[in-house]
Amino acid sequence: MKRITAISLSALVIGILACGGSGDNASSDDADEGGDDAVTVDLPTVPITEPWKSMGLPTNSGQVVASDASVLLVAHGDASVSGITADYTSAIASDGWSKGDDYSTPDFTAIVYTKGAQSVGFACGIEQEITFAYMEDLGKVGGDSTVRAAKTGRHTIKGTAKYRANRRNAKRVGTKGSGSTDKGGSNKKGGANKKGGGRAGH
Repeated sequence: MKRITAISLSALVIGILACGGSGDNASSDDADEGGDDAVTVDLPTVPITEPWKSMGLPTNSGQVVASDASVLLVAHGDASVSGITADYTSAIASDGWSKGDDYSTPDFTAIVYTKGAQSVGFACGIEQEITFAYMEDLGKVGGDSTVRAAKTGRHTIKGTAKYRANRRNAKRVGTKGSGSTDKGGSNKKGGANKKGGGRAGH
């Protein structure tokens, strides 16, 4: 009787461990597919540079992923386009820029701003479920302008293509509806695909 009980107990423990392992894998899969938290690709973080640094832009609520003399690209998790647009356009106006041509649609912002002889463009849209804010010096980007391309119906922000990784190479950042990015967040597998996928954008 004791022998049967021991064998039965061993089988029960093995069964529980097996189910537990399967449950962990399922949870990880669900994390990659979506859920309550925002899921974004593992993006780089770079320092903000001039001329954008002096403009007082609300970049602290996001993650600066590209910045140079020509362009600025900031990831804002799953924040709304309208909310990010309102924050940025308010800051741009406060810095003394005047609103010019506006090629915006309900789900994509594209506005030209001028100050004296200078012109900058602001765009905001969703790429791979991430809300990006984008600034460009129109005198430096020339014909490769994201904002002016919106006039012809092209609603894609320059520079985001390299971040369109498979969502299984994603990590959790922020909380749904927060509009902010937690730079230290990661999923159970440390931000990498459990089948061996690496960091996005590399």
